[in-house]
Amino acid sequence: MIVFGSDVQDLSNRLFKERKHIGQLFFDLGMKVGSYVISLHRATLALCASGWTHITPLLLRAMMESTVNYLTVVNNDRPEYMAFKFFSQDYFVPFLSPEAQESTKTKALRDIRHCIGLISRSEEREEAERFRDALTTRGRPFTFWFQPELNRLGDCIEAVADEEMKEGLRFVYKALSMSVHGTHMGMVMFKDDPNDLSINPSENPQRTIGALLISCKLLLEFLRCRCDFERLDLESRFSSLLDKAEELYRVDRALVGS
Repeated sequence: MIVFGSDVQDLSNRLFKERKHIGQLFFDLGMKVGSYVISLHRATLALCASGWTHITPLLLRAMMESTVNYLTVVNNDRPEYMAFKFFSQDYFVPFLSPEAQESTKTKALRDIRHCIGLISRSEEREEAERFRDALTTRGRPFTFWFQPELNRLGDCIEAVADEEMKEGLRFVYKALSMSVHGTHMGMVMFKDDPNDLSINPSENPQRTIGALLISCKLLLEFLRCRCDFERLDLESRFSSLLDKAEELYRVDRALVGS
């Protein structure tokens, strides 16, 4: 799966250089989110292999959020505007800090203008300009980049994920939220023995398969959506890897039932 993810990155990069198969904002989005998701998957594998499976929910939650962020852009009826919002969030920070120097604000405005200039549709470009004008005078940031159009991550899942993905994303969002918020159940969800309070690495063979399964499924779902959006024509390879993930799922169910 790591090889497949790397191949998707390479193919997208080559096609963009050859014929700009997608817009600049979408290319940057795919490459950057792709690097996040693939790196998080690799880190999950490394943690599982070294006895730290119980720490992986934090990485898996980041994988899930990265995937949903991507979907929130590409499955939106204003995708370029949402891509602008995703990338430009940091640019607005100087306008929300009373200590920011004017030179810093000037540079931030220049970066914002550049980002808006990458939007091809005039309606979305005008909407981005209105958002820029409103946020630079608002005085406080939004908590999430997709606000105010969508309020929280759960709203994004309901709005932009297809029916096939929704059930899995809902489960992962709810289950992994416990880990992100540091609850006892969340921090031991990937320990075979939830009463084990050791600070040392330890083998958790049953829960390790579950962690690997979630990581593989999240990576595959991201790559599927990206290949569909960029029309990369890699369906046969995706189907083969999905079969392997389903085999891992059957092993996980068998262990849980044993």
